[in-house]
Amino acid sequence: MLTCLPLNVEAKDLFLVHADGPNVHADYAAGNRQASPIPTNSYTLTKTTENAKWGRAISLVRGNDRCTYDGTDNLNSAKGTVDFWFRIQSHEEGDYHPLFGWYRPPQQPGAETRLSAFELYYQNDVFTFGLYTSDHTDKYKGYSVKAAWTKDQWHHLEFNWDCTNGNGESFYNAFLDGKNFLSIENAGALNGNGGKLHVGVWDYAFFHTLRGQIDELRITDQIEHLRDFTPPDTAYALPFTLARAKQSLEVALERQIKLRGDIDLLLQLSGEQASGKAGSVLRTSVDTAKNAKIKLAELQKSLSDKDSNPKALCTAADSLIGEINTARISMFRISEEARKIAEIEDRRSMLFKAINEELIADATIIDGKQLFFDDLLIQDLSGVTRKLNQPVKHPNNPLVIPDLPWEKEGFYANGSVIYDEQEKIFKVWLHIWEFVGDELASTRGHGLYMTSIDGINWKKPIINKDENNNHYMPPSGALSFSGQGIIKDIHDPDPARRYKMIYTSTPPGKPHAYETGVAYSPDGIHWTAEPANPVIPFGDTQAAPFWDSKRQSYLGFVRTGPPNVRGIARIESKDFIHWSPKLTIFPAGGTNLDRPFRSLPYGMKVMSYHGYYISFLNMYHWETISPIPDDMLFQDKTNVYLGYSRNGITWNRVGPGGEITQQEMQQDRDWRKISNDSVFIPYGEHKKEWDWGQVYAYHAPVVHDDKIWIYYTGLASRHWSNYHGDDRPPKTGMGLATLRLDGFVSVDANADGWLLTKPIVAIGDTLVLNADAEGGSIRVEAIDALGRVIPEFSRASCIPITSDGLRHIVKWKQGADCNALQGRPIQLKIYMDKAKLYSMEFKTTQNHYIP
Repeated sequence: MLTCLPLNVEAKDLFLVHADGPNVHADYAAGNRQASPIPTNSYTLTKTTENAKWGRAISLVRGNDRCTYDGTDNLNSAKGTVDFWFRIQSHEEGDYHPLFGWYRPPQQPGAETRLSAFELYYQNDVFTFGLYTSDHTDKYKGYSVKAAWTKDQWHHLEFNWDCTNGNGESFYNAFLDGKNFLSIENAGALNGNGGKLHVGVWDYAFFHTLRGQIDELRITDQIEHLRDFTPPDTAYALPFTLARAKQSLEVALERQIKLRGDIDLLLQLSGEQASGKAGSVLRTSVDTAKNAKIKLAELQKSLSDKDSNPKALCTAADSLIGEINTARISMFRISEEARKIAEIEDRRSMLFKAINEELIADATIIDGKQLFFDDLLIQDLSGVTRKLNQPVKHPNNPLVIPDLPWEKEGFYANGSVIYDEQEKIFKVWLHIWEFVGDELASTRGHGLYMTSIDGINWKKPIINKDENNNHYMPPSGALSFSGQGIIKDIHDPDPARRYKMIYTSTPPGKPHAYETGVAYSPDGIHWTAEPANPVIPFGDTQAAPFWDSKRQSYLGFVRTGPPNVRGIARIESKDFIHWSPKLTIFPAGGTNLDRPFRSLPYGMKVMSYHGYYISFLNMYHWETISPIPDDMLFQDKTNVYLGYSRNGITWNRVGPGGEITQQEMQQDRDWRKISNDSVFIPYGEHKKEWDWGQVYAYHAPVVHDDKIWIYYTGLASRHWSNYHGDDRPPKTGMGLATLRLDGFVSVDANADGWLLTKPIVAIGDTLVLNADAEGGSIRVEAIDALGRVIPEFSRASCIPITSDGLRHIVKWKQGADCNALQGRPIQLKIYMDKAKLYSMEFKTTQNHYIP
């Protein structure tokens, strides 16, 4: 019995003419079976004749004999096949031999305008497929090709079409004696139902006929063949008979075998790693082949049952053939596309390459070091996870404390730090708040200057001769000086503007009217205010300016407002004077990540890093001056989180597994845990470590000596320390946390796993990985645009990386030269076992000069 096959699907045959009787009416038709002559000029309906391919055949020899059928429901214009045997018995040079046509409507009688039609005919030995579609201005396009026939010999013709994708994406195939001789792609589409089927005659020029016979005319709604085949050696059985069920099962078995061959062919073209369209088609086709095998076994068993139902068997068998055909059409289309790409791909390892947008297609062009914050280059991960890595706090922290007489009543706040490449020295500009008077929040700010040769041991040089201390003087007129962000600008040709600052102050006589301005210095010690100040809308915490070489502009990251709120805004300027309006990039408490601890961005420091923009968000949690319970010790504290951007304009936060997208940020998750796990630099253990209350990263981290140096202020107090009974002034100092180069987010494998990139196009001849494979291994293989592993760059030929290194050069048996990979779409599959991957980069290290 049939248990797993649909019984409500009509047979795929729409029309069948054996012509074995005295008339030419169809033996089976989904529509009208009756044949008719052309309704003009007293033409007569033709008859059958002997000496056919099998039995009798339609005779189209006599001058007035014509044969047409109603096309309604007998032909599917969207997809189908017409096949028949023909024999030309009379021919003179120049003769036309119409074979078959579908006309909606016929042009004659009445000079009708064809809406959609096709016709197949010969002139001499040139075959023509004439197509009438609505996408052509003249509504006709002819495709002609030489396809020799032999007089008085029976030939089999199959013609099929698939117009399901519409105009411009339809294809047509013609086969003579099982050999494909005409394939048309990206053509116009047939459409509509109805019209007339003309056998051996056009719908015009009625004096032209086949001058021969046609036998076994069949029309189906399937694409019967896509590649060469053996024509049928028996007549088609009538639909819904046991004979037909047996035939259909034989066809289904044959095509299931061919489907397996199609799968093997595509695997050869696209490889085991096939992805995208090829991968999807392969997976679907493999499933179809497996299901077909099961259904075939069940159908064959049902065929032998005494009480088998012929109609159900035929319907089920035809449905199965339809499923296989659909899979084969997809395989055919993607294989033809793959074959064309393969011809290009197999020539892509040459030294001199051509590249254009068509060849690149959807691949991403990569340049420089690639980090793993997001999925831009990652297609799939298996057995590996992304991990946010925290920097390591220096064991000698705090490196600096306020231990000089003019510092002892104060505490450190925001800072700016650089490693001066010209002078080979670290420099820090540090703000200190000094308590004045008895009021709890009454403070006065100063700027301190410090230097270090090694970044660990710091000096506080006496630069202020008047006060005999290390205070650098604020710009003139800058009262209540604070919030300063300082950079050294080697791009400015004016040495008087070598150092630049954004700062906050109040104008004379207006102690509460804060404003933001800029200043310049030749040495970082003596500062001159910009005459046009104030130039930026007010924000009362540290600004973070820097020169963006990518945009050839100065960027600044400041508080949002006015009104002044704890959010982060971006500004931009070409001259450090005229700044763009503020653009909010991190609103005040605007995300699910911030809500569990009522976190607000107090300030943000930014560094440009190998084309990325990385932000260090000083996050302030649950501001309060009320008593804090023991189970809420996170209240009124600050620590540091990460953000990143690829363009400096749109930003995302970084969580424990890398980027948190805007879409993910809206999802229902355990955001309290995620927020805890997203901390980059944590405050210390409550009331036990020197930085237990507040941590503020400086602007900006320094890349030096193969590490990322992140300086920060730590405080042993809450933000509103006086209200919580913390020390006055709080214990404070400058700390250092260091991170491995590229070490922000890694891809980690605790056991065997892999990372597969999306298609990329790289420029360079050497692949460099920053990775720790101590006690494990990393291997890399390259995959071409068709998903095939490139043999010279396979996993098996890759020399494993088994150590910890910042600049591992990936090598294969033939060496490290990756020139054959550059300038072409590839994917990299990085196999990892107990290893951490921090970055990858294609670099040019080889000499490709040819004398």
